Amino acid sequence: EARKVWNRVKKQAAEFDLLDELDIDMLAIYCDAVIKYQETGEQAWARIVASYADRLGLTPAARVRLAQKRAVEVVDEFGDEFDS
Repeated sequence: EARKVWNRVKKQAAEFDLLDELDIDMLAIYCDAVIKYQETGEQAWARIVASYADRLGLTPAARVRLAQKRAVEVVDEFGDEFDS
């Protein structure tokens, strides 16, 4: 079941270019936690899912932060040529 979550998340995250090889372990923990939450309904698992979802950029707020960070990182292609 965790593999199904893994495949779904990787597919959806690819659309936003969210994950890379360094995120594999965190994604595995997230997938396991999702399944444990679905099986038990325990709030402790819900908190773990929410925490890892935010760290992996899987929440709307995390994607906004990522988009803002990427916008700041955009290099001025003209350099100082047109600065006043």
